[in-house]
Amino acid sequence: MYNHIKEIVADSEKQQKPISELIIEQECKLSGLPRQKVWNRMKHNLATMRAAVERGKSGDGVFSKTGLTGGEASKSRNIVKPTILYLVTQLWPQYKMLLPLTKSTLQWV
Repeated sequence: MYNHIKEIVADSEKQQKPISELIIEQECKLSGLPRQKVWNRMKHNLATMRAAVERGKSGDGVFSKTGLTGGEASKSRNIVKPTILYLVTQLWPQYKMLLPLTKSTLQWV
């Protein structure tokens, strides 16, 4: 089992394998599952994380089962987006020569 990044990097160089492959091999050894089962679990976990990000980006956000935590992404978005829009629409005409604004800069606004 790897406890430090330097261990897995050294092993990766020694075995000429990508770090991702070493982690999958380690998970197979620890769990006793075949590679395909481990891979399927990883795919499921990634899909779950992506879905959580999407839920956090829309609506009121994501909350814990107890309701004690969560919703921070939504709160932040509701503060940041209007602030950026204000800055761009109200202050940009005065300061546009100071900062090169590109389409990608405002892509998420």
